[in-house]
Amino acid sequence: MHTQPRAWRRSLTGACLFVVASCGSGEVGQSEASTSTVGASTGGSSSSDPADSTGVPTTGHGDSASMAATDATTSNATTSSTTSDTTNSTTSSDATTSTTLTDTDDTTTGDPPVCGDGLVAGGEACDDGNDADADGCEHDCTWTPCTVLWQINAAEGSQSIGHGVLADSAGNVVVGGEAQFGQPMLEARVWKYTPEGAPIWEAAPLGPIQSTAFALGLMPADGLVVVGDRTDEAFVHPFQARLDGDGAVVWATENFAMNLAVRSVAVAPEGGVVIAANNILTNTPLLAALTPDGAVDWMISEVPAGATSAGVLGVAIDPAGDIFLTGSATFSTGRLWLERRTSAGAKVWTRAFAEPGKSTHGLAIAIGSDGTLAIAGTLGLDGRVTTFEPVAGDLLWTHTLDSGLDEGLDWGRGVAIDAAGQVLMSGDVSLSPELDKNYYKGAFRRYTADGELLCELILDVVPGTNTFLRGLTIDADGFPIVTGAVQSQLYVAKLTP
Repeated sequence: MHTQPRAWRRSLTGACLFVVASCGSGEVGQSEASTSTVGASTGGSSSSDPADSTGVPTTGHGDSASMAATDATTSNATTSSTTSDTTNSTTSSDATTSTTLTDTDDTTTGDPPVCGDGLVAGGEACDDGNDADADGCEHDCTWTPCTVLWQINAAEGSQSIGHGVLADSAGNVVVGGEAQFGQPMLEARVWKYTPEGAPIWEAAPLGPIQSTAFALGLMPADGLVVVGDRTDEAFVHPFQARLDGDGAVVWATENFAMNLAVRSVAVAPEGGVVIAANNILTNTPLLAALTPDGAVDWMISEVPAGATSAGVLGVAIDPAGDIFLTGSATFSTGRLWLERRTSAGAKVWTRAFAEPGKSTHGLAIAIGSDGTLAIAGTLGLDGRVTTFEPVAGDLLWTHTLDSGLDEGLDWGRGVAIDAAGQVLMSGDVSLSPELDKNYYKGAFRRYTADGELLCELILDVVPGTNTFLRGLTIDADGFPIVTGAVQSQLYVAKLTP
């Protein structure tokens, strides 16, 4: 283990924060070609000028004054629906307002709370000071489903993207990804924001080295573990780093052999770290456990029985410490691979799921409070979300994310389960009928625990450019948070619970 002396952090005093009070109306259509690509980076370059601000968020906590925009522009185009029979009915907003949010009754007059007075009181979930619907907070002071409260499209160098996201105990938002600042390489970056989206700090765990942060885990005392890849002229090197709550590097290490691609991390109840990686030369997975200090506790590298190769792309740990993996294994065809192991790495069971003629992959995994497993990934050319029971790994239900284009390639990228057991999914839908083109919009869906679609949001943040959604998490108050890229620049958004 070694410390990276060139790692750094800086406090952020400004980033492009724009808040939407509603989803802009309009059909999702084919956009102009963009130079962004799907994968570890959003290739190409674009203007680094930050976008203007729109609207004001209205959440049931925090101070909205810090999020008020100063200049109003036309709102960003999105498509929102609240049932499985999609209805594209939203309104545009191009004016800013300010709302004071106080979670209390009127103790001066003794009057009962009034929905629409701008104060969150009594049993109100939100109060934006008006009686309009579809603007994030409904006329009855309940949340508008699948609606963006605030979003950031930050000009981080010539290009940047967020891959992983989490929320700490105070509701602060932490994003891991990469950014390019003039030099011909992308550097691993970690950004931290307040619950209202104001920037706190930015850190580069490895310093000015070609690298990417793919995943984050929350450590005790709101510390972070960051995992990803460092590359040189010939090799890929997996890195792991621990940061404190202020972004300072506690330790950074490269414990494993070259040409291992690390894509996921989970933190055990006792503070240990489990990482999932793939050997890109032998197509074999690696599962490894680290102590809180970064030392290797154990590691296992094996292909599932009957498979010729496998890759692990998602890892999660339940409250008892058991480890769940997902990815893709090659049998006769590519199959979604799901595996359960004990906290010591012993295999409990392995499951593989396939559909005739279609390859399927698991890209991210989440565990609900009742142990239910949810996996986001792909099925053929479509995105997919699937749930399983944890005891034997039996399938519960599955749904596809399909743009409707025969040759469009859609993705399920992120997944989370809230306190009520509802399953949330983030990803991308293709608007191009050609596989070698990249016209993408972000997609967010919410399902009941039984798999009924509650609402869907298609994000077209800057019309004519790509919107990619990668990581997804839920904060302690139930607000979903997504990250990715728009116009080849970092994108972060908080949605209604």
